Amino acid sequence: MPKRVLVAFVLILFLFISGCASQGTLQKAKDPDAQRGSFETVKTGNDGKEKSLQGAESPVECGPEQAKRIFDAGPYYEGQLIDAHLHMPSLFPAPAAITKYFNPAVLGKDITMDKLACLLEREKIAKAVGFFLFLDFLQESSLQVARDAKKNHPGKFEPFLMPTPLSRPTLTAQEYEKILAANPGLFKGFGELGFYFGVFNNSSPDDSVFMPIYGVAKKNNHPIMIHPTAQTMEALEIAIQKNPDVIFLLHSEEIADDIVPLAEKYSNVYFTLDTPCCREYTSLTTK
Repeated sequence: MPKRVLVAFVLILFLFISGCASQGTLQKAKDPDAQRGSFETVKTGNDGKEKSLQGAESPVECGPEQAKRIFDAGPYYEGQLIDAHLHMPSLFPAPAAITKYFNPAVLGKDITMDKLACLLEREKIAKAVGFFLFLDFLQESSLQVARDAKKNHPGKFEPFLMPTPLSRPTLTAQEYEKILAANPGLFKGFGELGFYFGVFNNSSPDDSVFMPIYGVAKKNNHPIMIHPTAQTMEALEIAIQKNPDVIFLLHSEEIADDIVPLAEKYSNVYFTLDTPCCREYTSLTTK
């Protein structure tokens, strides 16, 4: 009997953000021991009062009403959903050079965590796998965003630690371990590692910088979220073969035909089937 393929049907949540936030500034952190600079996750509004970025004013509206049905075709699923691929808001805007590939909402300007959690609830999304960007030059503040989100919205976000694609060296295995030790239970996975832009564009999944990270993931039972390219598929399979006890969660609708065979061949490979390609692969079975 052939192996069955895991197909995780994923809701891709598009947040269309418009308008501009109330005037505000990010305050420098008072912690003298913060590494490589830090900002407190607070915002100063027009009234001069500091407000947490978890619940500050933002232009995104979120009422109590449920989203309305927009398709006439049936059957029509109306139950709870899990968003398996959500890039969390960033502390500051992405550089113009990468916005074509990666342009997250800005926390406290475009949206707040309270509003994001409200939008998920309104869309009947029970929880979201959230990729929290770890900024090398704002380490403590980056971690605090994840801490606050998990504390203020328990069960709504499953935080993944996402290294920044902007600079080298990327997050090392030693730093990964240190973060986990200082924040027990905070993160549930590692990634996304997108091998199509930024510093990862010239890397491959079996590079020496990534292999030790897979070892840390194994010890902590963390899935590794990877967005491979056609050029990195051979290296990805090498990494999978060398780490049979690590869960590799793959996402790349543009090369789905190359990824599905890996999910069929290896029991530790999972493929999130995203909306652009769902029509082509709805016949796949599940592990």
